[in-house]
Amino acid sequence: MADTVQRHKLIESISRPLLELYEGWEGLAIDAAKWTVTDPAGGTAWTAGITGAYARILVAPALNNVARLVSDQVYIAAPTVYATNTILRRLYLEFEMKMTTKTSFDNTLCFFGLTATAADDRSSNNIIGFGMNADVLTSVTDLGGAELVNTGFGETLEDTWLKLGICVSKGHVQFFVNEVQKSNHYVVANLPSVPMYINFYLDTEGVAGTFQLGVIRAWYEDFVK
Repeated sequence: MADTVQRHKLIESISRPLLELYEGWEGLAIDAAKWTVTDPAGGTAWTAGITGAYARILVAPALNNVARLVSDQVYIAAPTVYATNTILRRLYLEFEMKMTTKTSFDNTLCFFGLTATAADDRSSNNIIGFGMNADVLTSVTDLGGAELVNTGFGETLEDTWLKLGICVSKGHVQFFVNEVQKSNHYVVANLPSVPMYINFYLDTEGVAGTFQLGVIRAWYEDFVK
Protein backbone atom coordinates (compact mmCIF):
# COMPACT_ATOMS: atom_id res chain seq x y z
CA MET A 1 0.00 0.00 0.00
CA ALA A 2 2.81 2.41 0.91
CA ASP A 3 4.48 1.80 -2.45
CA THR A 4 1.21 2.49 -4.27
CA VAL A 5 0.73 5.77 -2.40
CA GLN A 6 4.28 6.81 -3.21
CA ARG A 7 3.77 6.00 -6.88
CA HIS A 8 0.63 8.12 -6.97
CA LYS A 9 2.46 10.99 -5.29
CA LEU A 10 5.25 10.67 -7.86
CA ILE A 11 2.75 10.74 -10.71
CA GLU A 12 1.16 13.87 -9.23
CA SER A 13 4.53 15.56 -8.91
CA ILE A 14 5.59 14.93 -12.50
CA SER A 15 2.25 15.55 -14.16
CA ARG A 16 3.01 18.75 -15.99
CA PRO A 17 0.86 21.68 -17.11
CA LEU A 18 0.83 22.30 -20.85
CA LEU A 19 -0.23 25.91 -21.22
CA GLU A 20 -2.64 25.96 -24.13
CA LEU A 21 -4.00 29.49 -23.86
CA TYR A 22 -2.96 32.63 -22.06
CA GLU A 23 -4.86 35.80 -22.82
CA GLY A 24 -3.97 38.91 -20.86
CA TRP A 25 -5.05 41.56 -23.40
CA GLU A 26 -1.54 43.03 -23.16
CA GLY A 27 -1.79 44.46 -26.66
CA LEU A 28 -5.03 46.22 -25.72
CA ALA A 29 -6.73 44.49 -28.63
CA ILE A 30 -8.74 41.34 -29.31
CA ASP A 31 -6.73 38.86 -31.38
CA ALA A 32 -8.89 37.67 -34.29
CA ALA A 33 -6.72 34.57 -34.56
CA LYS A 34 -7.85 33.50 -31.08
CA TRP A 35 -11.37 34.87 -30.69
CA THR A 36 -14.55 35.39 -32.65
CA VAL A 37 -16.47 38.44 -31.43
CA THR A 38 -20.18 39.17 -31.68
CA ASP A 39 -20.87 42.81 -30.83
CA PRO A 40 -24.29 43.91 -29.57
CA ALA A 41 -26.52 45.73 -32.04
CA GLY A 42 -26.93 48.48 -29.47
CA GLY A 43 -24.67 49.65 -26.66
CA THR A 44 -20.89 49.40 -26.38
CA ALA A 45 -19.07 46.88 -28.57
CA TRP A 46 -16.31 44.63 -27.22
CA THR A 47 -13.27 46.84 -26.60
CA ALA A 48 -9.90 46.27 -25.00
CA GLY A 49 -8.50 48.71 -22.49
CA ILE A 50 -7.36 49.26 -18.92
CA THR A 51 -9.44 49.41 -15.74
CA GLY A 52 -7.27 50.15 -12.72
CA ALA A 53 -4.79 47.29 -12.39
CA TYR A 54 -6.55 45.20 -15.05
CA ALA A 55 -5.93 44.96 -18.76
CA ARG A 56 -9.36 43.81 -19.85
CA ILE A 57 -12.00 43.66 -22.53
CA LEU A 58 -15.41 45.19 -21.97
CA VAL A 59 -18.85 44.98 -23.56
CA ALA A 60 -22.03 46.84 -22.56
CA PRO A 61 -25.05 45.56 -24.49
CA ALA A 62 -28.11 47.80 -24.57
CA LEU A 63 -31.35 46.30 -23.31
CA ASN A 64 -32.51 43.21 -25.20
CA ASN A 65 -29.14 42.86 -26.95
CA VAL A 66 -26.68 39.99 -27.10
CA ALA A 67 -22.89 39.75 -27.18
CA ARG A 68 -20.48 36.84 -27.43
CA LEU A 69 -16.76 36.07 -27.21
CA VAL A 70 -15.86 32.55 -28.31
CA SER A 71 -12.53 30.84 -28.90
CA ASP A 72 -11.50 29.96 -32.43
CA GLN A 73 -10.14 26.58 -31.34
CA VAL A 74 -11.57 23.72 -29.34
CA TYR A 75 -10.22 22.27 -26.09
CA ILE A 76 -10.37 18.58 -25.26
CA ALA A 77 -12.79 18.01 -22.38
CA ALA A 78 -13.29 14.30 -21.70
CA PRO A 79 -14.22 13.81 -18.04
CA THR A 80 -15.50 10.26 -18.51
CA VAL A 81 -12.39 8.93 -20.26
CA TYR A 82 -9.41 10.90 -18.91
CA ALA A 83 -6.61 8.71 -17.54
CA THR A 84 -7.92 5.61 -19.33
CA ASN A 85 -5.67 5.02 -22.32
CA THR A 86 -5.51 8.73 -23.08
CA ILE A 87 -2.58 11.13 -23.01
CA LEU A 88 -4.32 14.08 -21.42
CA ARG A 89 -5.35 13.90 -17.81
CA ARG A 90 -7.05 17.20 -16.96
CA LEU A 91 -8.23 20.41 -18.57
CA TYR A 92 -8.23 23.60 -16.53
CA LEU A 93 -9.97 26.83 -17.50
CA GLU A 94 -9.62 29.99 -15.40
CA PHE A 95 -10.83 33.50 -16.10
CA GLU A 96 -11.38 36.83 -14.38
CA MET A 97 -14.76 38.50 -14.85
CA LYS A 98 -16.70 41.47 -13.55
CA MET A 99 -20.38 42.25 -14.03
CA THR A 100 -22.17 45.55 -13.47
CA THR A 101 -25.96 45.77 -13.17
CA LYS A 102 -26.25 42.01 -12.81
CA THR A 103 -30.04 42.16 -12.82
CA SER A 104 -29.92 43.22 -16.47
CA PHE A 105 -28.53 39.87 -17.61
CA ASP A 106 -30.85 37.05 -18.66
CA ASN A 107 -30.47 34.12 -16.27
CA THR A 108 -31.80 31.63 -18.82
CA LEU A 109 -29.22 32.38 -21.54
CA CYS A 110 -26.03 33.93 -20.12
CA PHE A 111 -23.19 31.43 -19.89
CA PHE A 112 -19.45 31.44 -19.15
CA GLY A 113 -17.45 28.30 -19.82
CA LEU A 114 -17.18 25.43 -22.29
CA THR A 115 -19.68 24.57 -25.03
CA ALA A 116 -19.90 21.91 -27.70
CA THR A 117 -20.55 24.42 -30.49
CA ALA A 118 -19.62 28.06 -30.92
CA ALA A 119 -23.28 29.12 -31.06
CA ASP A 120 -24.32 27.57 -27.74
CA ASP A 121 -25.66 29.36 -24.66
CA ARG A 122 -27.03 28.35 -21.23
CA SER A 123 -30.09 26.74 -22.82
CA SER A 124 -27.98 24.42 -24.99
CA ASN A 125 -27.08 20.79 -24.40
CA ASN A 126 -23.54 19.49 -23.75
CA ILE A 127 -22.07 22.40 -21.79
CA ILE A 128 -19.73 22.79 -18.80
CA GLY A 129 -19.47 26.09 -16.97
CA PHE A 130 -21.15 28.86 -15.05
CA GLY A 131 -24.64 30.22 -15.58
CA MET A 132 -26.91 32.38 -13.45
CA ASN A 133 -29.99 31.77 -11.34
CA ALA A 134 -31.77 34.54 -9.43
CA ASP A 135 -28.81 36.77 -10.37
CA VAL A 136 -26.19 34.62 -8.65
CA LEU A 137 -23.73 32.16 -10.15
CA THR A 138 -24.56 28.52 -10.79
CA SER A 139 -22.33 25.65 -11.90
CA VAL A 140 -23.80 23.45 -14.62
CA THR A 141 -22.85 20.33 -16.54
CA ASP A 142 -25.23 19.11 -19.23
CA LEU A 143 -25.13 15.95 -21.32
CA GLY A 144 -27.89 15.74 -23.90
CA GLY A 145 -30.24 17.79 -21.71
CA ALA A 146 -29.56 15.87 -18.48
CA GLU A 147 -28.19 18.51 -16.12
CA LEU A 148 -26.47 18.80 -12.79
CA VAL A 149 -26.65 22.29 -11.26
CA ASN A 150 -25.35 23.85 -8.04
CA THR A 151 -25.86 27.36 -6.70
CA GLY A 152 -25.56 29.36 -3.48
CA PHE A 153 -21.82 30.04 -3.68
CA GLY A 154 -22.01 33.25 -1.65
CA GLU A 155 -20.10 35.35 -4.18
CA THR A 156 -20.56 39.09 -4.69
CA LEU A 157 -21.40 39.23 -8.38
CA GLU A 158 -22.06 42.96 -8.65
CA ASP A 159 -19.10 45.25 -9.41
CA THR A 160 -16.51 42.78 -8.12
CA TRP A 161 -13.71 41.02 -9.98
CA LEU A 162 -14.07 37.26 -9.61
CA LYS A 163 -11.65 34.48 -10.50
CA LEU A 164 -13.66 31.53 -11.79
CA GLY A 165 -12.16 28.11 -12.44
CA ILE A 166 -13.22 24.84 -14.03
CA CYS A 167 -11.22 21.60 -13.74
CA VAL A 168 -12.34 18.77 -16.03
CA SER A 169 -10.89 15.34 -15.20
CA LYS A 170 -11.91 11.68 -15.20
CA GLY A 171 -15.55 11.33 -14.26
CA HIS A 172 -16.00 14.73 -12.63
CA VAL A 173 -15.80 18.49 -13.03
CA GLN A 174 -14.77 20.82 -10.21
CA PHE A 175 -15.88 24.46 -10.06
CA PHE A 176 -13.96 27.18 -8.20
CA VAL A 177 -14.84 30.74 -7.19
CA ASN A 178 -11.85 32.82 -6.07
CA GLU A 179 -9.76 29.63 -5.79
CA VAL A 180 -12.26 27.94 -3.43
CA GLN A 181 -13.96 24.80 -4.70
CA LYS A 182 -17.71 25.37 -4.63
CA SER A 183 -19.03 22.26 -6.37
CA ASN A 184 -17.92 18.94 -7.84
CA HIS A 185 -20.02 17.32 -10.53
CA TYR A 186 -19.27 13.62 -10.71
CA VAL A 187 -22.41 12.02 -12.16
CA VAL A 188 -21.24 10.59 -15.50
CA ALA A 189 -24.74 10.90 -16.97
CA ASN A 190 -24.33 14.70 -16.82
CA LEU A 191 -20.76 15.02 -18.13
CA PRO A 192 -20.20 15.71 -21.84
CA SER A 193 -16.97 14.32 -23.31
CA VAL A 194 -16.39 16.30 -26.51
CA PRO A 195 -13.92 18.94 -27.71
CA MET A 196 -15.34 22.27 -26.56
CA TYR A 197 -15.12 26.00 -27.23
CA ILE A 198 -14.40 28.62 -24.56
CA ASN A 199 -17.57 30.67 -24.71
CA PHE A 200 -18.84 33.82 -23.01
CA TYR A 201 -22.41 34.68 -23.97
CA LEU A 202 -24.36 37.71 -22.71
CA ASP A 203 -28.03 38.55 -23.16
CA THR A 204 -29.60 41.62 -21.53
CA GLU A 205 -33.16 42.13 -20.45
CA GLY A 206 -34.85 45.30 -19.25
CA VAL A 207 -31.80 47.55 -18.98
CA ALA A 208 -28.22 47.68 -20.22
CA GLY A 209 -25.42 45.92 -18.38
CA THR A 210 -21.63 45.88 -18.46
CA PHE A 211 -19.41 42.78 -18.56
CA GLN A 212 -15.62 42.67 -18.34
CA LEU A 213 -13.07 39.89 -18.79
CA GLY A 214 -9.54 39.99 -17.45
CA VAL A 215 -6.96 37.22 -17.82
CA ILE A 216 -8.17 33.98 -19.42
CA ARG A 217 -6.01 30.87 -19.40
CA ALA A 218 -6.48 27.21 -20.22
CA TRP A 219 -4.05 24.34 -19.83
CA TYR A 220 -3.81 20.57 -19.87
CA GLU A 221 -2.07 18.11 -17.60
CA ASP A 222 -0.71 14.85 -18.93
CA PHE A 223 1.23 11.85 -17.70
CA VAL A 224 5.00 12.02 -18.07
CA LYS A 225 6.67 8.72 -18.92
